[in-house]
Amino acid sequence: ALEAMIVRVNQRTTFGKKLAEHGTIQKDIADSRIELNASRLMVLQSAHLIDEVGSKGARDYIAAIKVFVPNTCLRVIDRSIQ
Repeated sequence: ALEAMIVRVNQRTTFGKKLAEHGTIQKDIADSRIELNASRLMVLQSAHLIDEVGSKGARDYIAAIKVFVPNTCLRVIDRSIQ
């Protein structure tokens, strides 16, 4: 969804300039990248904890990513289709 958003904003023009040149669009792309990177890091941290202390010890982290990652995906998809 993020890649599709980037392609679209570089192709489409509004008010005489590309969407990519609008500040709000740049903010949406940056927010999406930040949230996706945070999601990846949370998953990696949870995987590392599972390796170190087992799944019971990483239970809180696993629960957090089960909420955070899907919500992040929905926000990124929502931004990309707007």
